[in-house]
Amino acid sequence: MSRLIAYVAVLTVLVAAAASLNAAIRAFDIHIQKAPIHPESGLTLPSLPRQVEGFTLAFESPPLSSEIQRALGTDNYLSRTYIEEAESAGKPGRSFEFHAAYYTGMIDTVPHVPERCFVGGGELTIDGRLGQVVRVPVDLERFSPDPDVDPEIHGRLLRGRTSNVSDAPGVRVRMPRDLENLRMNVTRFVDQRGQKLHAGYFFIANGGIAPRAGDVRSLAFDSRSTHAYYMKVQFTSGAVEDADELAELAGSFLTEILPDLMRRTPDWVDVREGRHPATRTQADATSAD
Repeated sequence: MSRLIAYVAVLTVLVAAAASLNAAIRAFDIHIQKAPIHPESGLTLPSLPRQVEGFTLAFESPPLSSEIQRALGTDNYLSRTYIEEAESAGKPGRSFEFHAAYYTGMIDTVPHVPERCFVGGGELTIDGRLGQVVRVPVDLERFSPDPDVDPEIHGRLLRGRTSNVSDAPGVRVRMPRDLENLRMNVTRFVDQRGQKLHAGYFFIANGGIAPRAGDVRSLAFDSRSTHAYYMKVQFTSGAVEDADELAELAGSFLTEILPDLMRRTPDWVDVREGRHPATRTQADATSAD
């Protein structure tokens, strides 16, 4: 009988604690479950303009098989190989692969990153230290401060114009927060023939940027946000000497393509201020309950 009384007492405490936790979650407007969200434009990554000023498209990877696509965890992705048009010191333009993948509404998803996928394939090994975070030198003169947002609320934001070959040429688009401090995580690999390969990536998540997979949660899964997304942006090249050169090449490319890339993510200012349709829909459904 005493055991039954103890069991009931413990169960009562657990139920009370769960009720208190749920009440606290509601009181502080904490959102543990995240809803999927997509850009207002309705555009996906495969629609990104193929033509990029200063670069020539050499190859676009075909769609992945359904099995590999399930492993990737998204059907909103692209992989293209570009060659820079300018020669440097008599050398031909450097080639690189540009890869981007968009994820949304999945709080437990672990991003696919080169140090896992490349090594897991068995053809490459890590050469040297794992992951060097380097600055990506985007040309900030191509962007201008956004006069329509309060920096104390949203941080300092810049705007850029979409390219002339965009679906909407010359449209001003908000850039991710803290663009001037954009960094990427670069690892050097070596194949079985001894050839070097550098791969680097960063994430755009809920309007912010992060160089490491572990940093995505703090951006994309803020407890106050009802929705969440992140996009991995990755550059891979066997034509660069080190991490800084890969970052410099990525910076030149991003200076041209970033406004069009951001049109394929939600405008997080609009989301936070309740103008995004997905946010309004959820708010209307909540008030109707």
